Amino acid sequence: MLILITSTVAVLAINNNAKNQDEKIARIYQDKKLIYTIDLNSVKETYRLTIDGEDKSENLVEVRNGSIGIIEASCTDHICIDTGFIDNSSVPVVCLPNKIIIEISDNTDNSIDAVAN
Repeated sequence: MLILITSTVAVLAINNNAKNQDEKIARIYQDKKLIYTIDLNSVKETYRLTIDGEDKSENLVEVRNGSIGIIEASCTDHICIDTGFIDNSSVPVVCLPNKIIIEISDNTDNSIDAVAN
């Protein structure tokens, strides 16, 4: 009986951990203020958001299932467009001239498990 209970608890813990690892939440900030929070895994159809800023600045953000990116921007360097679409927390999309930051927080554990000697 103890083995059955232990097995059930282990399976539930693994299932819960797998669900958390798949979660992808995009957060869009404008001038350090959170303006959108988007669950990328729940996006059924691709859509676009226009973000207007100071001095007629504008960014067009495309939201897809699992990824997000800036596809048009009024800035002069277009580094934010060149970043492309992101689908994990490793690199944000940043438009410094228009003060836009897009980042993804996911629950994957990227820490080091052990060190080899």
